[in-house]
Amino acid sequence: TIPPQVWDHSSLWYNVVVRGDVKLVRIGAYTNIQDNTVITEAFGPLDSTHDGSTIIGHYVTIGTRQPEKNPVISKE
Repeated sequence: TIPPQVWDHSSLWYNVVVRGDVKLVRIGAYTNIQDNTVITEAFGPLDSTHDGSTIIGHYVTIGTRQPEKNPVISKE
């Protein structure tokens, strides 16, 4: 298991699960992950330049009980 990278001023609320068995999960600065959300690594690379890591950008809010398997999430 690879521990997630959580940047400054981010919050993970009650019962949030962040799981990276083989690839990295990174949560950007000022990001809010709300209650009971499950974040796992990507199923595989998006293309030849992506290694399968899950990257959640800066200033992102993910609402309650969201199962996230998207490899890249940003505010844009």
